[in-house]
Amino acid sequence: MNDSVLPERSIALSPSLAASIGLEEALLLQHLQQFALFNSANGQASSGSCSLHSLSTQLPFWNAASLRRILQSLVGLGMLMLDQMPDSEQQAFEFTLQCERSERKIAASTQAAHTQATPAASLGGTRIQPNWQPGASVLEQIRAQGIDAEFALAEVAEFILYWQERNEISHSWSSKFLQHVTRRWQHKLQSAAEQAARKNQQTDNGYSGMQRGWQPNQDAVDILLRMGVNRNFIDDAIPEFVLHWRERGVEQKTWNSKFVNHIKYQWAKYTHAMANETDPAPMQENWQPQQKVYDVLALANIDENFARQLVPEFVMYWREKNELHHSWNTKFLQFVKYQWARNYRLENNGENKHGGRANEQRKTRDRSLVEDLSDRSWAG
Repeated sequence: MNDSVLPERSIALSPSLAASIGLEEALLLQHLQQFALFNSANGQASSGSCSLHSLSTQLPFWNAASLRRILQSLVGLGMLMLDQMPDSEQQAFEFTLQCERSERKIAASTQAAHTQATPAASLGGTRIQPNWQPGASVLEQIRAQGIDAEFALAEVAEFILYWQERNEISHSWSSKFLQHVTRRWQHKLQSAAEQAARKNQQTDNGYSGMQRGWQPNQDAVDILLRMGVNRNFIDDAIPEFVLHWRERGVEQKTWNSKFVNHIKYQWAKYTHAMANETDPAPMQENWQPQQKVYDVLALANIDENFARQLVPEFVMYWREKNELHHSWNTKFLQFVKYQWARNYRLENNGENKHGGRANEQRKTRDRSLVEDLSDRSWAG
């Protein structure tokens, strides 16, 4: 047979060196050393010329981006010098092994593999310190990879905590930090891309969130009017409907259908609750709205405590007016919904910055109040 199971030349790797500077760094460093020796005339060269393309051909398990990252790491460790960092796969670059440092590192690694000394004693490694910080050269390498320096610095605390808990020793915490930040940055970019893809898919499908100034389209309004729903009742319900769904942050593609169903249910409850109130009567001093009023308000997501706080003001105003009305419950319901909608508009316009009504609203006696459901003078 002409074909060998292992047709390629094997790559030498020092396990101790890999433990000291990182597996990828040790593998590429020793490969470059062999590459320089193979291409030298006297077998003693410590420099050479190559490209990312040639390296990826010789080391096919790495692409150009990975090779560029590992080269930057070796430069940061001070074990390799480049005349320039290649911008493309075909661009040739000159490299020089820092022979004294590389040989010392390799020799120390080899010696450690044959002695009983601890890693700290044989290799000079250290445990990470609580106040460790990446050096300027590492941050420069991080920026060269297009990673935000602020993102890298935000990872320092987690990086220190992780390695303190593992209680391991390393010769180059800078190299480990560079690898850590690179992985986290790639994960962040991937997550952002997936989120953007999901958002685009939702947009393509017609989904959207509730917008601040949303209004039902004319078709939805026409359907409700044909069902006999009062137009003023529809207008009053829009602010509470918008507020309810903005707070929930959900996305829909059928907001108009949802609004129609919401109004149909509210209108049915409202008309049923008010059907039996026919005899006109004056406002009584101890008047209180019936529970069904609060039930209707609850359907509109209006807080019951908010409504109860308005009762004394409402009673005093209408006792002074001394008028007769068929349904004080209906009139109180209108009044509360108006106040609730008014608060919502004030908050949207930035006029009610503290979200409360004290000292922000005028009292009922200081403005005209509607007397009939069809009168919209107070809604302006």
